[in-house]
Amino acid sequence: MCIVPIPRALSPSGGQESFFSLKNVLLSLMHKYTYKKFMGDDKYSWAVFRDGRVYTSGMTRADAKSEKEMLEREDNNIEKAAKRMVAELGHIVYTGKK
Repeated sequence: MCIVPIPRALSPSGGQESFFSLKNVLLSLMHKYTYKKFMGDDKYSWAVFRDGRVYTSGMTRADAKSEKEMLEREDNNIEKAAKRMVAELGHIVYTGKK
């Protein structure tokens, strides 16, 4: 687990250095996607679910599978960007340079 210090000026406790977990930040950005049959018995009765709730519906199984994979790739890109931002923030905090 990666822990990044927050500068004291940004600390919610007003002076004491606090920490946040990169894992918790990334988990708040990530979603769990699934696809399954939804409300019907024809070939267009497939839906993609995000965190257990319907995200999109009315598609074929192949369309639902590709939509799920696309959404997971987008989440993966968000995770990579968040890691870069946290790494840059840590560098700025420790060195004072960009």
